[in-house]
Amino acid sequence: IALLKINSLDVSGVKVYPNPTSGQVTLDWGNQPVDMKIQVYNALGQVMLQDMVLNQSRKVLDLSRFADGNYFVVLHSIDGKVGTITVTVRK
Repeated sequence: IALLKINSLDVSGVKVYPNPTSGQVTLDWGNQPVDMKIQVYNALGQVMLQDMVLNQSRKVLDLSRFADGNYFVVLHSIDGKVGTITVTVRK
């Protein structure tokens, strides 16, 4: 039996605001520029948005067209680590 190794990305240093949001949400890594692939999923597992952060410490995502609910922001680092942040949309 082989266990699948999952490389977890520590998202505790990422500030997400405002959360809940009525439209735009900011991902803030402080003074640390990062390279990340960003995917936003709905509760059904459908990809709602894809974006990139390249050598930046802040990224604003526009979720204003999304229906009210919880969404999962999945961050993929260039070294293969993955982390998830939950964002709530309320209008």
